[in-house]
Amino acid sequence: MRITRFISVMVVSGALLVIGARVEAASLSFGWNAPTTNTDGTPLSDLDGYRVYVATSAPTCPNSSYFFVASPTSAPSSGDALSYSLASLTANATYFVAITAVDLGGLESQCTAPVSAPARADITVSPTTAIDFGTTTVGTATDISFTVKNVTTASLVGSASVGSPFSIVSGGSFSLAPGASQPVVVRLLSSAAGTFASNVNFSANGDSLSRTVTGAATAVTTPRCSPGLAKQGRC
Repeated sequence: MRITRFISVMVVSGALLVIGARVEAASLSFGWNAPTTNTDGTPLSDLDGYRVYVATSAPTCPNSSYFFVASPTSAPSSGDALSYSLASLTANATYFVAITAVDLGGLESQCTAPVSAPARADITVSPTTAIDFGTTTVGTATDISFTVKNVTTASLVGSASVGSPFSIVSGGSFSLAPGASQPVVVRLLSSAAGTFASNVNFSANGDSLSRTVTGAATAVTTPRCSPGLAKQGRC
């Protein structure tokens, strides 16, 4: 049966090679080499794609939970490599990945041995702690700046947002080359007295991280005028 020959290909010549991993922005990237031959030495000509099994421990493989990655060709050549990226993962968690190949008839190969890597950040944001704007008066603006940095080897685009009465003054959208950074200025400006808290949410490559901001606003008080000063017209 072809599936018997096909199974060994994935184990022998289709071994998973982790290229890199990226979570504070919570994504994971990995790559593998495409199989090229059947176990009898004939060229592989009916490859449909790959099933990618991902879990925080070595996944049961195969199982019903997987990501399908279509093969760009049904007959891969020597040296062909593929890559895949998963977003919205848990920050700093280690993920295990195993892969099978699937032919055009739906037959699935054996799994590769699982490999693991911790998810890493696409972006970093400093400061890394919660920020307190302190106390200001109603109608007075106070600004604080965050710095967002692209720590990957590819350009990325992203955005920042925050809830009222905080707002993004500048840097709400960013496009960063590898290693580049830019400021994101957040403002507290309230029209009413109160104590406030929100999260500044930074998003890039489908993932997000946040920084807590707090602050307060007090009403402006008008000094009372004494009767003596009132008679003199001085208040």
